[in-house]
Amino acid sequence: MLRSFLLACVALVACNLPPQSGPDAGPNGPLCGNGVLDPGESCDTGIAAGMPGACPTQCSSGPCPTTLVGAGCAALCATAGNASCCGNGQVEPGEACDDGNTNDFDGCSSDCRLERALILKSVQLLPGDQGCDLDGDGDIDNALGGSGNTLALAYFSSWYTGKLASCRFRSIWVMRGADPTMQASWTMMFEIGQDATPGADPFSGGEPFMVLRSYADPLRVPVPGRAPGGNITAGPVAATDQPLPYCWTTPVLDVLPQRISHVTLTGTLTGDATALATLDGQYCGARALSSMRIWHSFSGDGSFLDMVAIGFNFGGYVFTPTQPDVDVDGDGLERLIDTDGDTRIDLCLDGDGAQITGLDCPSDPRMADAYSEAMGVHAVGAQLAGTAP
Repeated sequence: MLRSFLLACVALVACNLPPQSGPDAGPNGPLCGNGVLDPGESCDTGIAAGMPGACPTQCSSGPCPTTLVGAGCAALCATAGNASCCGNGQVEPGEACDDGNTNDFDGCSSDCRLERALILKSVQLLPGDQGCDLDGDGDIDNALGGSGNTLALAYFSSWYTGKLASCRFRSIWVMRGADPTMQASWTMMFEIGQDATPGADPFSGGEPFMVLRSYADPLRVPVPGRAPGGNITAGPVAATDQPLPYCWTTPVLDVLPQRISHVTLTGTLTGDATALATLDGQYCGARALSSMRIWHSFSGDGSFLDMVAIGFNFGGYVFTPTQPDVDVDGDGLERLIDTDGDTRIDLCLDGDGAQITGLDCPSDPRMADAYSEAMGVHAVGAQLAGTAP
């Protein structure tokens, strides 16, 4: 007990000392643990390496332990480019916030950036003459929108918007940055959110949501962006994953993993320093074949991919047969074929000419190409309330 008390006292004294530097090094290099910031050290708490409260990695990298607070500690951490002791409850240089922990999705991220959230409320598939130039040839790329007629695009838009509203699980977009209004640089992550107060209006703008940890993949590629004056410019991102909630019956949750490439987002962002209010914009990208295959068709027989690739015509709802138009893997565009006339894809031709047979062929890893698409999106603000299983 006495030993632990003495170590804690030494740590607090050392971390509140102003940073020092100088040739205080023995024949084998800097003296880690002497309380002096020697050349080659990023911090030195005055405790011998390996002891409780010592700087990590022999004083050579990483921030001071977050349990050690004070101006001296912040200065020591800043020396090696680690501008803060994130998680100690004090907002120090380089931090936008510090809530005393290193948790994500509670309003202040694990690296002490502000977090703001939006939930997707509605989508609208745009016609083929609207969208983005994904390949730089000067033409709009929107094969998905170009394949469907007005009735089909409107039906799909209404159908999935209804699915977004049918359960308390939402597509929640988490923005992280130093500016509370998110007009300056930020990154956006696509997550699954669970309404923390079932029965309340999920689109009120102040509804608290918990992010489902089981879908919060730390390796997911974020979308970088800015919104100066509320005008959003985000992306492009070569490829990222987006989990989409999908509920056949409330509150049963199914999640459709979506692989999207060439992602861009433009539009308008509103809000203030306390919360975001709305996002209205246009999303462009290219959706992988395997992602489209797990969407059900209008009729329930086959998949949405079958409808687009093979064609669909019923009651005025029409999809003209359309092949993938984005060569994601660089081996040439792939083709999807129905060999027996049952409106189901059963033969896939890889860009290099390889033939893959069977109803599952669009999910083969070699079939990496995609359909370009463009959607109008509307999202409203939400509060972050931490995480749920």
